[in-house]
Amino acid sequence: MSGQEWEGGDPHLCTRSKRTHGFGACGLFPRARERIRSLVPLAALLFAGGILAYFSLNAETDPRVAVALVLAAIGLCLAVRDAPLGLAIGGALLAFALGFAIAKLRTEIVRAPVLTDELRYVTLAGFVENHELRDKGRGGSPCA
Repeated sequence: MSGQEWEGGDPHLCTRSKRTHGFGACGLFPRARERIRSLVPLAALLFAGGILAYFSLNAETDPRVAVALVLAAIGLCLAVRDAPLGLAIGGALLAFALGFAIAKLRTEIVRAPVLTDELRYVTLAGFVENHELRDKGRGGSPCA
């Protein structure tokens, strides 16, 4: 083990208390990195689940909902960081919340003006930019 003795526990699982810096003790155990890498697809699915959850809503949510969801997930991760199962659940919630928040952010970035009330009579001013001639009386499609 590179001249270092392991202090007990599963040698392939790197816990927070046994890390020194960066990957620290995890650098000694390549299988621990493989376990972490195997969770990346799950995190991507949870992220996509957050995006799907946002776009499946019937009404537009307030941006504060997305921020609160992310902050709650971060708080949960910090509260249970010493328990491996709690950290896994917190990480899953964080991936979901970040997907939801990114979908909300993208929606806000591309938002276009929308008429909120029905307009009965309005004056519309403009100019004709392009004029196409068509066959008279044939009713042909412009795409044909």
